[in-house]
Amino acid sequence: MPEQAVEARFDELEQIRNEANAKKNRIHWIFGPILFAVLAVLLMYTSFPFPFMGVIVVAGGWFYFINKENEKFGKLFKTKVMVPSLLKRFPHLTYHEKGISKEHFLTSELYKISKVDRYKSEDMFSGVHGKTKFRFCEAHAEEKRKNSKGGSSYHTVFQGVYMIADFNKSLKGTTRVLQASDNFIKKLFNRKTQVSLDHPEFEEIFNTYSDDQIEARYILSPAMMERIVELQSRWDEDIRISFIRDHVFIAIHHKKNLFEANMKKEINADQVKRIYEEVEMCLSIIDLLDLNTRIWTKE
Repeated sequence: MPEQAVEARFDELEQIRNEANAKKNRIHWIFGPILFAVLAVLLMYTSFPFPFMGVIVVAGGWFYFINKENEKFGKLFKTKVMVPSLLKRFPHLTYHEKGISKEHFLTSELYKISKVDRYKSEDMFSGVHGKTKFRFCEAHAEEKRKNSKGGSSYHTVFQGVYMIADFNKSLKGTTRVLQASDNFIKKLFNRKTQVSLDHPEFEEIFNTYSDDQIEARYILSPAMMERIVELQSRWDEDIRISFIRDHVFIAIHHKKNLFEANMKKEINADQVKRIYEEVEMCLSIIDLLDLNTRIWTKE
């Protein structure tokens, strides 16, 4: 449970949360009728120049002011409650507001550079768990696509938890474990690089690609494949893993925003407990994949 000094701030934050929600309600009351009026004008005067521009401007302003209130409260919650509580509960962790850089995200070679046009990451935790150095964060990578009319929009390539951790051997090749159901991925990789493994359940879920077939089989021992299947089952999300040099890169697609206050609920110990559980679930990846076992020594 959170320490008393943190619990003492719950009432203060609860008052701020109520004020923020009241302000958001006022924003809804302001922008709702304006948007309705703009739509009414468009329906009555179809020849109105740039018909949807007004809708876009009003909706954009609406979203901007609501999001601004959410971000303001979120930062306050993290500063006053989340970070002090987590550092007390997990003294080996260091918290960083900014996440893992785009450069280190692409180092995993799990996503093509040309497919990541916009990238954002936040809430990075780093430290040593057992013998394993690690860092994980929330990341969101998007690709910019053009449509037939010349316009463009962004589409999510990855959104979720991204982890970089030490691996117990210095590798010469690159081995990727990707979702077998992703037909687009199959087109990106040469069939000659696909690794055949003697584990039906694993191969039903994943396809493995490597430029060193022998090394890939050493990495993906029967025990490791069992652990990766369990990791997939535990998160129940699409997972990608790569082994490069002396690191393992793990990308878990997860649309839920972690490590954040829920502004619809009272600020209390339950909110902090939920974030404890989210951090513990991320740390458990290291234990589940048995990354602390040093069977191989690094060269």
